[in-house]
Amino acid sequence: MKSARYWEAALLLLARLPATAGRAIAWTFAHILFIICGSSRRRVMAEIQSHFPELSWQSRARMTVGYVNHILVSVFELVKMSKEPALNHEAVVIENPERLSEVGADATGTVVLTAHFGNPTVLCSWSAIFGRPVAYLVRPERLNLHPLRRAVRAIFQRLAESLGWLRIESSARGGIAAVRHLRRGNVLIVLSDLTWGSGIQTVKFFGSNYPVSRSAVRFAALASCAILPLIVWRERANHHRLIVLPRIRVPESAGRPDDSSIMQEFTSQLEAEIRKRPEQWAWIHESSSRSYQGLVHG
Repeated sequence: MKSARYWEAALLLLARLPATAGRAIAWTFAHILFIICGSSRRRVMAEIQSHFPELSWQSRARMTVGYVNHILVSVFELVKMSKEPALNHEAVVIENPERLSEVGADATGTVVLTAHFGNPTVLCSWSAIFGRPVAYLVRPERLNLHPLRRAVRAIFQRLAESLGWLRIESSARGGIAAVRHLRRGNVLIVLSDLTWGSGIQTVKFFGSNYPVSRSAVRFAALASCAILPLIVWRERANHHRLIVLPRIRVPESAGRPDDSSIMQEFTSQLEAEIRKRPEQWAWIHESSSRSYQGLVHG
């Protein structure tokens, strides 16, 4: 716990630097980490090769450095937001903004579905666009979490709390709280690639089986509300693009909803965006790293 606090203090200190200095530090450290972190480097490059087998070693190496730089810049942006969480309309371009007006329009809640592509934490800066109270689904706390990741998570949680966001842990009790939150006409944010336990659905992603969370569809069906898929990616430092996809109405059913087709549709749209900006995808996220080894739990 102490080391996590030291990391957190160091990150908050970095947040005081000018944005240009932060980007320079991120780019420098990305190259250093590429050299010294051999195991992680090989893992990322293997994942990239499984997606883009036509790329040369040099191209995969450049993409790996770009990916590490993206992670570092995302952390820098998060820490900056924790100091200045106000919405900056000049820093975001919204595609299909009229679809946001559908949130809460029919007095029902909305499940916002996104993924670890781009920097989804910047949604904190844009929470006013939803016009409704927001909750987010998180994985139960792990004791073996790396101190740096624990520090980043703590910074995000404090930022979310300052905005009035409700943190809901993914569990049986949390599921009840999530459905109640939605039935009040509120917003619940779910990341499709956060998978654990048995609540997953297998879809096709880059031609292979890939596990995604079925929570979005389950909650929408139980609360009789719609899913609003969003994809957010960075155009340049501190400037992002938010793609608002068509709202999906989940039919009420006595049995399981057709979560396979719904999640496959979103994953296919996500894949199309990843192919344009592959360095912004979470290549060694625990969900993505296991999918290509066939470790998919049904």
